[in-house]
Amino acid sequence: MLRTGASDELIVGVGDVFVTKMYSTAMGDYEMHNRIVVFEQDRCIAWEPGNPELARNGSLWRYDLIPDGPYATVVTETYDCSESPESVREAVDDGNAWLAGMTKTLERLDELCATQ
Repeated sequence: MLRTGASDELIVGVGDVFVTKMYSTAMGDYEMHNRIVVFEQDRCIAWEPGNPELARNGSLWRYDLIPDGPYATVVTETYDCSESPESVREAVDDGNAWLAGMTKTLERLDELCATQ
């Protein structure tokens, strides 16, 4: 779903917004304006996705980073829709709809870090 051309602004704290360009069959091309709600540099980042036309839907994405030796980090990705309306929870099967994509994201992150 993620497309190239996302914003490249440096995130420095809670309240910052970064934009991602997205595509889905149901919505076509669109942008998400993601507001940072948790930020601890090199440890965790969480954001609420939304866009200028729609209200936020209660979804929360989060990455937690735990050092694992001098050259490794354990990354945990979380999607939480427990604060979302029932229609959103149903549409994403309580987050289960994202599991394959989350797995691919973490695999891709591992590939990119392994080549550095």
